[in-house]
Amino acid sequence: MSADTSQKAMRLPRPSAFALLASGRQALREVPGLKMFLLKGFVLNYTIFVAVAALVYYGIFFLLLQPYLVQLDEWATGEGFLWDALALLLGLVAWLTQLMLLAATLMFSLLISLALMSMWFEALAAR
Repeated sequence: MSADTSQKAMRLPRPSAFALLASGRQALREVPGLKMFLLKGFVLNYTIFVAVAALVYYGIFFLLLQPYLVQLDEWATGEGFLWDALALLLGLVAWLTQLMLLAATLMFSLLISLALMSMWFEALAAR
């Protein structure tokens, strides 16, 4: 083996959170216009996040879950305790499904907004 392959790659120590915050503060002081550029990036990222979350959640809710809930209301007008208990159980399942759908939608929209904003963040890092 040669000397180059036998040596391990030199690793830099991972910066602590305080070191990163200090570096960010220093960059905000030294680079003109960085605060406004950063603020625009956060606003744009939040706008993309909210738009994707609203479109996906309400689209899936009205296309998939709303017809099910209408059918559930028709079942709840049935006769007897068994139908009412079944309608209540299915209603609880529908609400839990909505909560899981909301959580998955928020995670999906966060990933999409960060993926779309990667170019913005690269320009910010270059500045």
